[in-house]
Amino acid sequence: IAQVEWSRKNFDASLKNFELAVELDTLPNQSHFALMYQIAQLYFMKDRFQDALDALELWFCTVPPENITSHAYVLKASINAQRKDYPETLKAIDMAIEMDEDPKESWYQLKLAAHYELEQFPEAAATLEVLISRWPDKKAYWQQLAQIYYKLGQEDKSLATMALAYRKNLLDSQGDITYLSSLYSNADVPFKAAEVLEKGIRDGVVEPTKSHWTMVAETWYSAEELQKSL
Repeated sequence: IAQVEWSRKNFDASLKNFELAVELDTLPNQSHFALMYQIAQLYFMKDRFQDALDALELWFCTVPPENITSHAYVLKASINAQRKDYPETLKAIDMAIEMDEDPKESWYQLKLAAHYELEQFPEAAATLEVLISRWPDKKAYWQQLAQIYYKLGQEDKSLATMALAYRKNLLDSQGDITYLSSLYSNADVPFKAAEVLEKGIRDGVVEPTKSHWTMVAETWYSAEELQKSL
């Protein structure tokens, strides 16, 4: 009955019948443990996060260790994230990543979010480095890593990260180009600052406003490229 209700998306009815089935304690172990896990999932889906955690912890204590998968730890991490218990979130998601030969992108995203919440910026940077190594075409990761490096006072790494993203043709907005140009200026590399910004304007990525052209002129002047500045 619970499975039928589940397929009909009647999750309240499904949960009630699953609980009754488990309470009878007459099913074979494998089916019994599977139901306990589904109950934890249903609690999570119903935003009953403490109940979900309690049910999952009971499952962890009951099921044979060889039956515990990385996905169970991902569920535990997700539940703890909703409970805003970020240290426990990290413990669980790190275990999932360690256990699995091919950790999912969303797992690292959950880990990254927990590091942000705990203001663990060096650890967040390390996580972003992994994300970039595995999913190098996601611009957001390059941007986030550059911002964290800058926040940590590692301006050279921030510049290197954005410059590499630029060479990979990932920077496609005005904010991206002006930020990279400002990083070059701050690093006392005015030639590259002017070159990047002017190309952005000529390519139609950066608006050809008076302030932007003035910025180009001033950075060319700083680079002692007087003809280009003029």
